[in-house]
Amino acid sequence: MLTSVPPESVLASVRGRSFCFLSVVSFEERASAWADFMASRDVQPDKVFLVDYETTALPADRDRLLRKRCRSAFSKAFAPSRTRLFDGVNAFAVNALEEYTVRMLEECGGLPFVVDISCMTRVHLLAVVAALCTRIESVDVHFCYSVPASYGFRPQDRSSWADVLFVRAGSRWMFKREGQSRGVILAGHDAERLSVALGELEPASGILVYCGNPRRPDFLRRAREVNQKIERRLRQLRMPRSSGPPGLADGWASTSIQVGEFQALSTALRTQVNEAKREESPVILFPFGPKPDSLAVALLLREWDVGDAWAVYPVPNSFSTAYSEGVAELQAFRRVGSPAP
Repeated sequence: MLTSVPPESVLASVRGRSFCFLSVVSFEERASAWADFMASRDVQPDKVFLVDYETTALPADRDRLLRKRCRSAFSKAFAPSRTRLFDGVNAFAVNALEEYTVRMLEECGGLPFVVDISCMTRVHLLAVVAALCTRIESVDVHFCYSVPASYGFRPQDRSSWADVLFVRAGSRWMFKREGQSRGVILAGHDAERLSVALGELEPASGILVYCGNPRRPDFLRRAREVNQKIERRLRQLRMPRSSGPPGLADGWASTSIQVGEFQALSTALRTQVNEAKREESPVILFPFGPKPDSLAVALLLREWDVGDAWAVYPVPNSFSTAYSEGVAELQAFRRVGSPAP
């Protein structure tokens, strides 16, 4: 499980030590916020791994300009001789992304690892978790995140979706009893993406989690507004039973927690995991809420040794360079032990 820590404590834990840093080049301004923060405190990683996706963002000329600016920011923050760029990376090829991460960990040779998840795709996030959790030796890892000042204009009439991926989030390559699956939705601002995902696989029961930021109550209001119709429809579903009365967990419920309240998130997830284990059915994750909470759920599914768990992730043909604006705050997290569900 994760716990929140002050950003300064991350720098204190690696100051004067050798450590490695992983981040992503992006058109978002917040992509280099943590790199700037480290440089301003005179904290230099021994090795910097930068991943530059081959995704398409529109307008294309603005995308090129912003990515160039982002690379320049990383070059100013860290010595180029310590930086290794992975360019032309498929942001949704989970196996390749996991292999990249394993190679990075091997190059680090057991050094502390600081991972900036701010602009990672959820697929990349799941790949990083898989790589970290399948290594035999423990890795001293901190995760960091930059909260945007605001989210920009998001067109609701996307031309199409390139694909819908089913990404392994559990410990086994197995998918059975689809009709008895348990859903975990982390609701964000993109109801269209959630609708597409549910169109591929719609569990008859589960939990819909809204994550609120006390400093930005408008984020939570927006998430509730855009997902209202989906929540209303899900609440009408019930787990099919051939015998016996329906149970209390045989439908959809919803809850609201604060971003970073990982204990509350663990409690919400635990019921679905226990029911899934009891019925030998899969847990289906829809990771469209705040990225730290997606990370926390992915880690919990691994730590609890949930074998059959999958994430459903629609891939758009393109992204918008107006997705986010500015940087509101920096956040940091570290892993702590989590009791079995």
